[in-house]
Amino acid sequence: MVRVEASNSLPSFIECLPEGWGLNWKIIIRGKLNDERFDINLQNVIEGPSDDEDTPLHISVRPGCEEIVCNAYEGGYGWGPEERQLGCAIQAGADFEVEITVKPNAFGIWINGSHHADFTHRQPWETLRYVAVVGNVVLEYLSAELI
Repeated sequence: MVRVEASNSLPSFIECLPEGWGLNWKIIIRGKLNDERFDINLQNVIEGPSDDEDTPLHISVRPGCEEIVCNAYEGGYGWGPEERQLGCAIQAGADFEVEITVKPNAFGIWINGSHHADFTHRQPWETLRYVAVVGNVVLEYLSAELI
């Protein structure tokens, strides 16, 4: 299990996922958004999206646009088509909780306790090694655990 506590605003945070994580696991991220946007990436390398590496799940939380955008980055090919879900239960200045579950065919995305979307796997989830939170947020809690 991974747990992180932070008391200041972090421009970016990356944590290694525990060995053996995968199906029937969930990632929980709690914090407070200090800006108009932040991103969560589940990626295979610490650097994030690059020409050679994949990011099987990219979640872009955009309260100002009242939407949450999901995508995947395939090294050598670039970003795939965006999947936009209207409505954003996360607001600037407010506390939030994002939960990501790993299911056989998709990632389940929960926002503040309510199911928001499923994002069909475009790449193998087995290659994931890191979770990154990018943006002006106060990260209060990050956990990877069995469901």
